[in-house]
Amino acid sequence: MIRPAITYGCQIWFDRITVKSKSKLASLQHNILIKATKSYRTVSKNIISVVCNICHLDDYCEILSSTYFIPDKLVKKLERINREKH
Repeated sequence: MIRPAITYGCQIWFDRITVKSKSKLASLQHNILIKATKSYRTVSKNIISVVCNICHLDDYCEILSSTYFIPDKLVKKLERINREKH
């Protein structure tokens, strides 16, 4: 529910923001996932992403930016492949 609000228009702005801003967005996603799963704050971003079956926000925005004209089924397949790498 929150992710679409965070990533709205990321095809346009994602490659123009700073590394610090990307880190803040990743921290925001991490904190939301920690609270949603009621886990400890010390759980790593990789572990919480696997538990929630969600790829990292940077990866998600890169996939959306690079696959703007590719159907949703292929985007989900790319997300799954990317999750398996992590």
